Amino acid sequence: MTKVTLRQQKKNATRQKLAGQALDLFARNGVDAVTIDDIARAADVGKGTLYNYYGSKEEILLEFLAGVEAKALPKIADAAIAGRTVDQVLNNAAWTLLACKAEHHDYARLVLSRLARGDEAFKTKAQSFSTAVLGAFTALFAKLKDAGLVAEPWAADDLALRFTVMHMGLSLFWAMDAPSFTAAKLLTKAETEIFAKGIAP
Repeated sequence: MTKVTLRQQKKNATRQKLAGQALDLFARNGVDAVTIDDIARAADVGKGTLYNYYGSKEEILLEFLAGVEAKALPKIADAAIAGRTVDQVLNNAAWTLLACKAEHHDYARLVLSRLARGDEAFKTKAQSFSTAVLGAFTALFAKLKDAGLVAEPWAADDLALRFTVMHMGLSLFWAMDAPSFTAAKLLTKAETEIFAKGIAP
């Protein structure tokens, strides 16, 4: 078991305090109205301390949304597949990851727009979160393969990578959609049906 040092505990506490104060301010005033100075002041730390943990407001939101997604990932990895078609399973997996963020649609839109702009530093920050999503999709495709629902040449990790890339496109479309998400639901269903046909045995 890894022992957490007192120094690390203090760093974790500071990080949580910064994120908590930022999210409170975002909820009250809107993300655009909140400055880095506001967050530092609310957390009673210097701006330099805040930058030791987060490079931007979007990084705080990225970490928060990753935590929201993390709670949904077991539903994807452990999804029941008996009695369901592959396209139903994939549609459910894709939509689970989108729907879990619906309450935080504005936050997700800001984070996804930052990723879409090709900000390499921000992409690097997002990489560990993307790895967790990839792991959940890999577990799901492994189950589909074990059940004989996927053509033999396909490897679970290869399918998961392709599905993750497709899902990023769906996420961007979802972020631009209105909160009823009618268009995003239709597109997700259509894309997962196409994907399922492409991997059928």
